[in-house]
Amino acid sequence: MNKKIITATMIALAGFGLAACGQQSSSSNAKSSSSSTSSTSHQKSTKTASTASSSSSISSSSSSASSTSSSQTEKIDDRTLAVMVGLQYNQEWFTSLINNEVGTGVYFIDTPLDSSTSPEFNGYLEITGNGDAASDVFFKRDGNNVIYTTFEIGEDGVMADGHYVKNTIPMDELIENYYQTSSQKAEVAKYASQLKSEAELKNQN
Repeated sequence: MNKKIITATMIALAGFGLAACGQQSSSSNAKSSSSSTSSTSHQKSTKTASTASSSSSISSSSSSASSTSSSQTEKIDDRTLAVMVGLQYNQEWFTSLINNEVGTGVYFIDTPLDSSTSPEFNGYLEITGNGDAASDVFFKRDGNNVIYTTFEIGEDGVMADGHYVKNTIPMDELIENYYQTSSQKAEVAKYASQLKSEAELKNQN
């Protein structure tokens, strides 16, 4: 009888021991799972922060480049712009005139036009070779763009059949084409100094 009681007691104690081990194992697994979840969450958070930092850096760089471009655009005076527009329209025509290889040079009308006979050119500045309409280039700023209008002669060189053509080009593109390097800036500055004034044009006429 005593042996049966002792045996039953030992079995009961063993059962309690196994249950305790099961609870401890379950608790350990739960802690491990929680730790893993926390680690994964931390990694995601770190990646998100890294991505946000990278995006911020790119945005900052883009903003800086835009600011630099805008600053350079604002420093372009009308005389410098006149040269760049002339080169953009027809580089060979402009350089041959400015260097006095043909004609009498290039005249710069730096007073905005105000004409009731040609209201479409009101507010424009002008460079001209003091010849016919085909040697006139009208231009003006339009925000970050430059509008320039030239006369296209008709077929067979007939002026009466010609017409005006309006072109628009971003200021940044003009700068990239003609005012980017030190040598380009020096060349443009030289041409700008050679532009003749409106008063000289009137005396010429």
